[in-house]
Amino acid sequence: MKTIRQMHLYTGVFFAPTIIFFAFTGFLQTYSWHEGANAPRWIVALENVHTHQRMPPPPPAADAASQTPATTPTVSAPPPAQASAAPARPTPPRRKRSAPLRAFMGLMAVGLIGSSLAGIYMGFRLGRSASLIWGLLLSGIIIPVAAFYIGVQP
Repeated sequence: MKTIRQMHLYTGVFFAPTIIFFAFTGFLQTYSWHEGANAPRWIVALENVHTHQRMPPPPPAADAASQTPATTPTVSAPPPAQASAAPARPTPPRRKRSAPLRAFMGLMAVGLIGSSLAGIYMGFRLGRSASLIWGLLLSGIIIPVAAFYIGVQP
């Protein structure tokens, strides 16, 4: 039993940074803070890492129409292609989100972050070697960050 408890402590400290990251970004997504044109860029970036394991695309360049010289002739777009004979299906109405579930998920994210921080604290208090705990904690930060950047295509 002692070995299982020790393994739980060490794996908990190792995975705590990633658990905190995903709980925090999940909290942001639960309340849709990553959506819309006015969403802060850092929240959109974290959402992309959480959901797609990538950084978001760079913001679009300045409006191309404002940079086009006045002497450039404008070409009208070709007419849209004719729709197929089959009628398009109507889009079903979107259901409202459940406010109680959102509140529960937000509370769960806060609880998971708090529990992970308490686990890190307990790791330092109950672990035999503070240097081992620091090593596991730093490894739990460095390994996923390195794996992310190794896999990112320029």
